[in-house]
Amino acid sequence: MKTAGRPDVIVAAKTLTARGAKNVLVTMGEDGALLVRADGSVHPRPPPRAARTPRRPTRNGSSVSVSAAPRS
Repeated sequence: MKTAGRPDVIVAAKTLTARGAKNVLVTMGEDGALLVRADGSVHPRPPPRAARTPRRPTRNGSSVSVSAAPRS
């Protein structure tokens, strides 16, 4: 799923919860991570202090990893 920034990441994660995921954990590399729950709450987590380095642009843009767990 391609995203252009944190607002897009939140929308994508909420789309996954609407499809049945109970929690969606999104890792965003140097930008930290987000946990989005089925109730719509968003919990950002900054990156570890050691990982906070100046961002370098890539040829294909930033990459975002998204994981979702099904509701139990």
